[in-house]
Amino acid sequence: MQQDNSFVILHDYPDHDVEQAWRGCLARVRIPYSYCAPEFFLEPLWAGKRPFAILSVDHAGKVLGVLTGLHEGRQVVCGNPFRSQVCIDKTANLTEVSRCLATGLLVEGRSAELASVFAWHWDSLDGFKDCGFRYRQTQGCVVLDLTLGPEALFSQFDENRRRNIRHAIRNKVEVRPASSVDDIREFHRVYLAWRQTPRKRILGQEIPLAMWEGLFRLTSNRRFLLASHEGKVIASISLRFYAGGLLEFSSGCALEEYLYLRPHDLLQWRAIEWGCREGFLRYSLGGADEFHKRFGGTLVGMDRYRLDRSLLRHHDLTQFGIDLAAAALRKMPRPFEDSVRRFFGRV
Repeated sequence: MQQDNSFVILHDYPDHDVEQAWRGCLARVRIPYSYCAPEFFLEPLWAGKRPFAILSVDHAGKVLGVLTGLHEGRQVVCGNPFRSQVCIDKTANLTEVSRCLATGLLVEGRSAELASVFAWHWDSLDGFKDCGFRYRQTQGCVVLDLTLGPEALFSQFDENRRRNIRHAIRNKVEVRPASSVDDIREFHRVYLAWRQTPRKRILGQEIPLAMWEGLFRLTSNRRFLLASHEGKVIASISLRFYAGGLLEFSSGCALEEYLYLRPHDLLQWRAIEWGCREGFLRYSLGGADEFHKRFGGTLVGMDRYRLDRSLLRHHDLTQFGIDLAAAALRKMPRPFEDSVRRFFGRV
């Protein structure tokens, strides 16, 4: 553990006193997130990525803010466009605490050429701007207010979404939580088949069974839901959460030949029902495409704060070029724009 002025940098699970101070901070934030908790260090997914946490601490040892992240090559990354990894005590000075966290990140990432931080738009981290980070708002995710209760949320769903859920129930699709390693092996079987689906290209590296089993053992912040039909697991989703705070969709998969039963619609609905029962405040669906928007809710933007220290700031220059191309493309006739996007991928 390294300490300097008003921030502390951790590279391992904290000792008891630091853990208690850390959790005390999470009790005072607007909405606590799973990856802002000490359990961040228990994630098996971080192998080889040198996870770290930066705590902003006042003179009395009270933790006022938390930022977690990873080393990925020559970059330090704190979150992504669908996930925030920064929480700040709502009674503290937001600018001062975020400036402290930014200073800590510059120390932790002193050899990195690019540092990126993502935060929900409801948290304005002006302290990062003060430290030279460039601000950009991204689309974010659809977020449901679970305090409304399941009935009110169901009434906000698109009619097609409600119809799909009823269709799955009528066709005897059943959803249950994974309760054993055998269940995770069934999940993994579906996951592997889903990755090999020729209909779409799956991004990201394949996660081995051992890592999924490790995630399953994190019962304090992970939950797997399995959808079955006639005794066979046909789809699954995994959830990430912080008790009393944010419930987040983490991943999902399904067997192609059973998609007509609409298992994902029902899995999401069961996740929402469970989240309401357990007293979570919000549910982030982990995306903002048409599938997610049909659950109603609110599209909450994700803010990116990025510092490019590469030679000639080539990351910023690349982003500038992409922005120019996207602006020019939007001025083209719509059929031409659609054709170009399909050919090159979304700009």
